[in-house]
Amino acid sequence: MHNRSKKPVWALFKILEIFLSSACCYRHLFCYLEHQIPNVFILCATYASGVLLGVAGLVGSLFYERVAHRVEALMSGTMGTLNMITVYVHMYLLEHNQLMSFLREQEQEKYAFLICCKSNATWAWFAVGLYYLHCSFALDMVFNRRTVRDKDNEKVRSRRRLKLYFISKSFERYVSRYRWFKLLSANIKKKAHIKPPSQRRRMSTMFKL
Repeated sequence: MHNRSKKPVWALFKILEIFLSSACCYRHLFCYLEHQIPNVFILCATYASGVLLGVAGLVGSLFYERVAHRVEALMSGTMGTLNMITVYVHMYLLEHNQLMSFLREQEQEKYAFLICCKSNATWAWFAVGLYYLHCSFALDMVFNRRTVRDKDNEKVRSRRRLKLYFISKSFERYVSRYRWFKLLSANIKKKAHIKPPSQRRRMSTMFKL
């Protein structure tokens, strides 16, 4: 049974997660340097670890054929929860800001502290949605994993109910003709090819003759 490589799908998730975490890092650093937003540790740790884990996962997915779905679900679920916590941290900072209660509604819209917290929390919410989507796909792969046997009585992975495509089915069919997509789908560390039992018996018979 032919199994499509899901590596491009997981690589796309990693690229988007790196982009969103980098945007959160940049916005947090800009607000800290320009508008004196408190440098809370959980903000720096969450956004920086999102970038580092994304890069490490993207590089690792290029070298191995099978993706560790349990690890993907654990990491994406954890990062999604941490990003959600950063949203509440920004809400806490706004609630305890001393100037907010003295500003009018029109003045609050131009208040740099408020703008920074809202924009950073918005980027974090996008990251939460992406991480939890990644986690749900990985969990589906974990709980619906089954194996069947082919004609040579060897175990192969069966089709799963969830169909993952690179952006869309038609787009994946279109880009599958390009070399970069084929390299992304292939594994660099290939396992040694093992001949089926029927071929091994045929070869041993030939040597005996």
